Amino acid sequence: MRYFTVKTKVGMFLILLILGVVGIVSNNRLKDELHIATNKQLELQQKINMQNKQLNDFLKVSRENNELTYEKIKKQLNATIDMEFFINELMKIANTNFLMVSIIKPLTIFYENSFKIYPLEIVVNGKYKKLVIFINELKKLPYFLVVQKIKINRLENDKDILNMQLLLEIYSNKHD
Repeated sequence: MRYFTVKTKVGMFLILLILGVVGIVSNNRLKDELHIATNKQLELQQKINMQNKQLNDFLKVSRENNELTYEKIKKQLNATIDMEFFINELMKIANTNFLMVSIIKPLTIFYENSFKIYPLEIVVNGKYKKLVIFINELKKLPYFLVVQKIKINRLENDKDILNMQLLLEIYSNKHD
């Protein structure tokens, strides 16, 4: 280095300094990009975990709600039909969901195979989501229920309110 002039030494120093600064800037930029990519990866992983949790929760609830085991069906079919209890529970479910029940009409009981069948005509008015909840809540009652017919119409005077007409049948193995 003793053969280099002061000017040359200063020039070399400046070049090394610039390269060092560029290296630091590049290194910082790479660190920033790596940090951003890591954060995006963490966000995506969190979204995937949340979606997996929601899917697992949905599947668990679906299994619980739709699981019709032999024992459960047998218990429902062997239940003594208490129409007063059923109608009271139906009205509680409707009131809880702000639904207007206009008709609950028990029809003639009939027998089919080994079953005693209690048909009911039900007319309910309310918002769509509340009507869906109503039907799902009816399924939780301790009876084996079958919706034979369902008809839903929009009311002319209120576009948000629907009129739902149900023909519901309660099945029983019990013969009085």
